Amino acid sequence: MPIARSTDWDLELTAATARSRRRRRKHGQRRRFLRSAVALVAAGVVAVLLVAATLTPRVVAAQCPLLRPLSLGSNSFVTASDGSLLGAIPRTRNRQQLSLAQISPWLVRATVAIEDRRFWQHGPLDYVAIARAALADVRA
Repeated sequence: MPIARSTDWDLELTAATARSRRRRRKHGQRRRFLRSAVALVAAGVVAVLLVAATLTPRVVAAQCPLLRPLSLGSNSFVTASDGSLLGAIPRTRNRQQLSLAQISPWLVRATVAIEDRRFWQHGPLDYVAIARAALADVRA
């Protein structure tokens, strides 16, 4: 059986095939390298974000005194002018006991403003208004 001789065409075809394979191999290596680089950068970004999310609240809380946790105050007790206890308000809110000097004078004026015009003449109990309301109830 005679040995088949390869022609120039066959040699060129195998050389072109070899070049094509090398290019594909290089292209695949580049693609793998790019994927690895992107994955590495993404992992770095995620790590930085995790560290920032962990440390940011602590840094902000340390620098801003308004964000520090407040403890709930005690129950509020309503007392009369002679010191006798009128009632208690449970501690569902942050309440702290203040003296009259610590309360804004505008709060006192606003409280009086929601009462009536003659508050300073009759005090906390308006007997004329009570009698008028009782008379209106009897008539109704």
